[in-house]
Amino acid sequence: MSESTFEKVAAEWFKTKEAAGLTTHTLNDIWRSMSKYVFPHIGSMPISSITAQQFIGSLSPTYAAGRLETVERLSPRINEVMDYALNSGLVTSNPAAKIGQTFHKPKVKHRPALLPEQPPLLMKNLAFASIGKQTRCLIEWQLLTMTRPAEAAMTRWDEINFETKELRIPAGRMK
Repeated sequence: MSESTFEKVAAEWFKTKEAAGLTTHTLNDIWRSMSKYVFPHIGSMPISSITAQQFIGSLSPTYAAGRLETVERLSPRINEVMDYALNSGLVTSNPAAKIGQTFHKPKVKHRPALLPEQPPLLMKNLAFASIGKQTRCLIEWQLLTMTRPAEAAMTRWDEINFETKELRIPAGRMK
């Protein structure tokens, strides 16, 4: 690598993520977040000269904007890039190792869930709701198969084995 900037090393690190078999969606999410929130601040800097304070400074605007979950995802990604640089002999230490501790973690928000006695009432309300038949069927299908919305909506007939009563969703569509 000529002039080892943070962004160039991140691109090399990213190739290892691609080779690891991550989904296209996950890969796009990783690169998009780095491009949007990290590279504008430190992407062009020589990787060997970046300090912990500069890494923290690159994440501070995102943190100040209230994007706590984004910062929580970016900190380990930056750390992984620096570990890659360390293992490649481009740096002698990883100043990003503990940057995640600088920021408060977002409060976990649990999604609403049905209590065991509530499904019959949900089904009754669903039957009388003013929604389209296709929407109603999709919701019922999702409840019966315990799939995520995208998995339920993209189910194909050839993924259903009526003889064995099994649904086989391809790994590429599973989260």
